[in-house]
Amino acid sequence: MAYMTVLSRSKSKLHLARAPGMRSWATFIGIVSMGVGLLIYSDEGILWKLFWFFCTVFVAISSLDDWESCIIDRGSSLIKLERDRLLERLIMPFQKARSVVADISEVCSVEVEQEDIKFFGRGYYVALQMTSGMVLPVTEKCTLGNSKDHQQIADMIKDFLQEELTKNQEYFVGQTTEENYSSSSSSDAEVNDEAKTKE
Repeated sequence: MAYMTVLSRSKSKLHLARAPGMRSWATFIGIVSMGVGLLIYSDEGILWKLFWFFCTVFVAISSLDDWESCIIDRGSSLIKLERDRLLERLIMPFQKARSVVADISEVCSVEVEQEDIKFFGRGYYVALQMTSGMVLPVTEKCTLGNSKDHQQIADMIKDFLQEELTKNQEYFVGQTTEENYSSSSSSDAEVNDEAKTKE
């Protein structure tokens, strides 16, 4: 399954989404099957059978990946990241999905980041680099395997935000240059003051 799918794309809006993949659903079905097996073949009482069955269903639902979406709206100059979990939807059905909103003017680059997952290998995710230094992942969880799909999504976002990224990078480079110049000037002034003190 692809890292993210394109739900819609226009000149002003890009909508990407991610749903639980085959691996996640296979894990879900496997755990629920264990619960059904306990329910049918266990020699314990009906209350214990139901208890173990609901425990396995709870674990199965908890193991499902999140439903995630990324909406980049150039009209409102906002990026909205939404994350929804089945367990939270069942427990709190009227609560809105978790969301993070960022300003497009703060994005200076789009990169594919990697993360080492114990016992499983290396995972990848697309992240937005902000001018403030913050890193905003497009998806909360990384995915295992080849990073080719991730790079395609990153390139798509770069292409969509080409004008904004160019402006933000120029501004960010200018700010960094000014900071470096001011810090070097202050350090030179401190050196001169120390020299005069020694004299």
